[in-house]
Amino acid sequence: MAMNSDDLQPETIGPALLAFRGAKGLTLQDVSQSTGISVPTLSKIENCKVTPSVRSFVSLLQFLGSASASGTSSTARRAITRDGEAIRYETTNHIFDIHAADLLDKAMHPIVAEIVQHDVPPIDDWISHEGDEFIYVLAGRVTVYLADYRPYSLGKGESTYFDSGMKHIVISESDDHAQVLAISTSSANSLRLGPEKSAPRRR
Repeated sequence: MAMNSDDLQPETIGPALLAFRGAKGLTLQDVSQSTGISVPTLSKIENCKVTPSVRSFVSLLQFLGSASASGTSSTARRAITRDGEAIRYETTNHIFDIHAADLLDKAMHPIVAEIVQHDVPPIDDWISHEGDEFIYVLAGRVTVYLADYRPYSLGKGESTYFDSGMKHIVISESDDHAQVLAISTSSANSLRLGPEKSAPRRR
């Protein structure tokens, strides 16, 4: 029976994965090989000890959907995301619309993000992950903070590219929220958003 991704949230996908594995006779290693998420991280997600990152959550949705339908992971080589089809994942500080979510194994991860956050948190709360990141401002104005550089401001039509292994954070300068296109090259389980509660949904 195929699972409905609209019914799953970060807080509930762990128990759903555990039940699914039991029904299919799959090991955590099987899931890890299909999703790129490490076995220890999968175990913590199943036992509700951590909330999955954006990319881990999407990878698990993809795995549960494709494995439920066919018993195998997705082998798609192309993605088309129509208006309203992006997977939305909300946190206290960001609203992410995740594109190309139907491609499980990809080198780039495109996200349109609405930046809600206006205050700079302590550097310990900034994020870092493997790979590189490209940010292009679609609306409003943002300040980019990188651990190894002075903060800099970007307006609509401007962009930045940096090593995302540095701790970093992007803050809205606008009275309203700013919007950016963010494309990163890290693995599915490398991005962490911290302990924020979130409520993803399809647009």
